[in-house]
Amino acid sequence: MTGDSDVFLFGARRVIRQWPTKRNESVECYDLTWIADATGLDRSDLILIALLKGSDYDVQGTQGIGIQVAVGLAKYHYHRELFDDILSIDRRYDLDEQKVQHLYDNLTYELHHNTRGYIQKKYTHIQLDPKFPDFFIVNDFIHPTTHIQSASYIPKAQELQLNLNYYHEPDWEKLAPFIQHAFKWPIDYVLKRFTLLAFPGYMINTLRRQQPGYKKPHMLKNTKLSSSQKAKYQTSLDDYYKLTSKARTLSRNAIIERITANKIINDTIKLYRVEWDQVHLKGFYSKIELKLDRKAYKDIKLHEDEDEGYQQDNVWHTVKRQWVDATLIHSVHPSLALNYQTNTNKADLFLIKPPKRCKNA
Repeated sequence: MTGDSDVFLFGARRVIRQWPTKRNESVECYDLTWIADATGLDRSDLILIALLKGSDYDVQGTQGIGIQVAVGLAKYHYHRELFDDILSIDRRYDLDEQKVQHLYDNLTYELHHNTRGYIQKKYTHIQLDPKFPDFFIVNDFIHPTTHIQSASYIPKAQELQLNLNYYHEPDWEKLAPFIQHAFKWPIDYVLKRFTLLAFPGYMINTLRRQQPGYKKPHMLKNTKLSSSQKAKYQTSLDDYYKLTSKARTLSRNAIIERITANKIINDTIKLYRVEWDQVHLKGFYSKIELKLDRKAYKDIKLHEDEDEGYQQDNVWHTVKRQWVDATLIHSVHPSLALNYQTNTNKADLFLIKPPKRCKNA
């Protein structure tokens, strides 16, 4: 996730430019495959455009060449053979000077003659820099030093893959005191912050774990991890004792008090507004309060931008209701969903039948 579009030049495939600031707001996502399908430009074309026009890593570019001219020159594809060669060799090797010269000559010729009409007119006054393209910048784009396929990064990439593929919950006991001391917040403010910002996600994850058939992912049997890595995979009682169907039902029924509303977003996303059982907020507090310092930073005066929106005495009224995906509710709380649909007379009510439960033979 980044607002820097140059990340595509370094090999990123899909980018979220900005996280939404409002609930249920669409996520602005860009995919290199979609860009290529829509514009006909691949990663190598984008690199050439950046070299010609300039980027955050080469702010000068070529004087007189704007985005339209750079895109037009990229469509000739004179650069692709050279860039493919660079991709196939190590960044320590020099560029093929003959191919570099051919690229320089071909781009200059098209600027002056526009043989295929890819640019709007002839630009006889534009002259490329004799050192074009900059070898170091090209290499940095094609062989970034932080590339995940680099040999030195393979162990770290494997560890990252494990962290992404297997279930983890934040270590609230350590996270809360870290936040408290890092930002110098009094305990009441820490609790309000965590309640307003983290509790909604905490409840969604709690609900997801109650889905019928949900299994907590485990490490692959053939995966070799160090003792420090294994320590990251917390073991719970569920790993040793399977809950009975009755216990699971009781656990699920304790999550939501009732459904209070429904809505549809963009004609596709169907949501219920649920009201959580307050006992889960107490359980959440029990996890984050354990190692908080109750006496620390009591005299600290918060900035106005920090304190804004956190003055209310009872934040429970802010977080007790939350919009949740209807499919998830039907999976975990079918009886609540059916009861709401039966007792609600609204023109915009969507009726999604919950999945039928199989009876034991």
